Order: sequence, then structure tokens, then C-alpha cells
Amino acid sequence: MGVRLPYHFQDGQRAYAAHLMANFEALAGGLNSVDVEGLPSADVESALNILKNWIEQIDATAVEANQAGNAEQILFSDGESFQDKLDQNLLKGQDGQCFFDRMYYFRVDAENGHLYVGVADDDSPPPLSIDENGHLIYTID
Repeated sequence: MGVRLPYHFQDGQRAYAAHLMANFEALAGGLNSVDVEGLPSADVESALNILKNWIEQIDATAVEANQAGNAEQILFSDGESFQDKLDQNLLKGQDGQCFFDRMYYFRVDAENGHLYVGVADDDSPPPLSIDENGHLIYTID
């Protein structure tokens, strides 16, 4: 048994083929008109290439973690670096960027996603908690 050409669709097959083509055209239309906020409408490949370039630009200008002297690279909107603010003791108190009296070390464990806060051995724990939604909460006395 073989297929004879030209193939003649019967009514049920014709409706099914039309349905498949409509789905295919909708899918192809979606792939060719991706809308990403801040980008012109483009096909999937173009949009992904633009996003890839943006990520590479961000990576090129990112401050590398755990590197000595990197506090100089982090700038506030007033033009001062994080190191400047540390040196001038401007990161604490009511008017500062942070309400803590001491510096604390925050890190997220890559394996389990848990947030860890490090404090000095002789220091009391910071007034931090995590609510039921997973938000980090600082409690003001």
C-alpha cells in the first residue's frame, strides 16, 4: 500500500490540515514578533542576540565580588564611592544609607538559596528577620 500522488484530502483531513496550518502560522507569527520592553519588535533570534549583548556589556562593567579595593568601583548618585562613604562613616545612623551600627556580611548559598548573615563573634545579631513571603525585614526599635 502506498500513497498516490497527487494526494486528495477528504473532508475530515482537509479540516485537520487547515487546523494544523492555523496553529503553525500562529506559532511562526509569535516567533517573528517578539516584544521586549525597551527593544524594537523583532524575531526571537534577534531579540536574544540583543539581550545577550546587553548581558555581556553588564558583565564587562560589573564589580567583581570579594576583590580587595572593589569598594572604590561602586559609585553612588552623588559621585562618591562606597569606599569614600565607608571612610567618612556615612553609611550608618538616621541620615546614612544604613541604620546598622556595625557592618554585617550577607551571602546567599548557591546550593540551597539560603540567605546567611555573618556577624563578629562578640557582636549581637542584627535586627533582621525573614517574613512568610521570604522578604528580609529590618526592625527599627
